[in-house]
Amino acid sequence: MIFELTPAIRNFSEGALHKLSKLILEACDKDNFIDIGFQEEQWLNNKLCSDNHFYSELDREIYAECSMNWMPTGAIRNCLGQPFAIQSEEDLKLMEFFITESSRLYLENEVNDMAVIKKWVKLYNSSRLKSTASELVGEAIEKNRLREWNLGGKNGIPNLFDNLIKKEGNEFLRKASTVFDSDKVLPPDVEAKYGREDKGKKKKNKPYDPEPNKVLKEYLDAHNITYHELEKREMEIYFPVSCFRKAKCLKDEPPVINNPIYWDFTDMEKENFTDYRKNQLSELAKVLTIEELKSRLEHIKTKPDEITQIFQKIAGPL
Repeated sequence: MIFELTPAIRNFSEGALHKLSKLILEACDKDNFIDIGFQEEQWLNNKLCSDNHFYSELDREIYAECSMNWMPTGAIRNCLGQPFAIQSEEDLKLMEFFITESSRLYLENEVNDMAVIKKWVKLYNSSRLKSTASELVGEAIEKNRLREWNLGGKNGIPNLFDNLIKKEGNEFLRKASTVFDSDKVLPPDVEAKYGREDKGKKKKNKPYDPEPNKVLKEYLDAHNITYHELEKREMEIYFPVSCFRKAKCLKDEPPVINNPIYWDFTDMEKENFTDYRKNQLSELAKVLTIEELKSRLEHIKTKPDEITQIFQKIAGPL
């Protein structure tokens, strides 16, 4: 997170400045950033480092070291978003909360979905697809500053967040993000084009709905909760058939369908050629390569690609 130290800090009491001095060191230790104007920075340096009233000699050395790197770059600003401005002594309570509280990533199944996200981060950070967002997310996972929370299904999001708001207040929302399945199916005209309709499927899809998550997204927007709805039907669809084969989740070869968009909205659990269950998602993640992941993205021309967009959403509340 970025903390903006405004000119108001000049009017803080000695006690508030003492607390701020400790929070600055904690913020930098946990890879947060400090945004401060030149004049305020000079004033703060003189105030905190002139004697041992605020900092010990060791603390002054730590402060001097972290102050050299605490200003966020443009790329980091784009990922982390609007800074939290320290404009009053009361804001120090929230600053302390944001520093000590890990960011929360709410997932429909935190074990399996997080295994996929961790694999995506690993693949991106070891390839040319690495970005500031993927590095921020990878570092947060490694240092336990990003923790996964279970939704038990996205339909429970409004009740879950309403209860958390009653219990913890609105503050935690700034440290929260969620990624969930779109559950979209092919439009009837596209389904009919390939002549399959429901042939070869274990059971029929639900009636066609172009926006199955419309009400949910309206709730999240109204509460300013960071979210990403998958462009494809669900996380399984980001794995090509080769991954299902390697993970031994394939019974027969799939039908030849040349348009990759068809597979974007296929329910792999319902297909007769698969022997796949949701709890095997982490097994697919184990065998995924960067080339296979790219093969499931290249037909959708978005910049940045969707996986990078997901990293950017997750990085926002860090």
